Amino acid sequence: MSNSLEILPILLHVPHASKHIPTSLREQFTISDKELELEINKLTDHFTDWLIAPLSVPAENQVVSPISRLVVDMERFADDSLESMSQIGMGVIYEKGSQLQNIRRQLTKPEKASLISNYYNRHHQILTTQTASMLQRYQQAIIIDVHSYPKTTLPYERDPQQPRPEICIGTCDYHTPIELESALVNSFRSEGFEVGLNTPFAGTLIPTEFWQKDQRVFGFMIEVRRDVYMNETSFTLLDNGDVVRNKICNAIKTALKAFLS
Repeated sequence: MSNSLEILPILLHVPHASKHIPTSLREQFTISDKELELEINKLTDHFTDWLIAPLSVPAENQVVSPISRLVVDMERFADDSLESMSQIGMGVIYEKGSQLQNIRRQLTKPEKASLISNYYNRHHQILTTQTASMLQRYQQAIIIDVHSYPKTTLPYERDPQQPRPEICIGTCDYHTPIELESALVNSFRSEGFEVGLNTPFAGTLIPTEFWQKDQRVFGFMIEVRRDVYMNETSFTLLDNGDVVRNKICNAIKTALKAFLS
């Protein structure tokens, strides 16, 4: 296989970069416009689609949610009985916000079903279809789950004592081989980043159809601490943002080429 990243079997998953809440759904939220804007800013993985742009992954190999996670969180289990965050009101459909405050009225079963059908199921069907297509073409797929997180712990986070390195790499035993894990840690450290494994967030998203079933599907999560590339007060990029994102993408390229060589 060529070392050109553009033709490697990469599928980018960016679930939390959007701030968009459809106008028709605004009435579901009980907080003021100002409070809603603040909540969106607290929970959005700002600029994560921009951060990985230098990877030059074709658009058809990117699954980017067009809506805010406050509408539907694509990273959660759709079944609340399987989703631990549903216990604090932040399952697939948020009732609580980053401060564990009420942000949404109680939805009817049809309203919830509509959100799941129109957004969540559609998103995951695309992700599943793209993964299957990549397997058919390359006999393997590498799903990169792209996120960011604030420097300071938010109240909804379960373990405020977890280390918060500049780069968090999320892995799972089945879909993240130790060789890939090591390559990622080494390449990010070589670019000058402080790196942690599965802290403060752990794991990575793999489509249900392949989860723990198909070892041709590899995956890892990249979480970038936001102060590394943006101002967390103004929610704007730092002047050296381009330099930082190039280092991030260079680290990913180096690791993947090492793993696949």
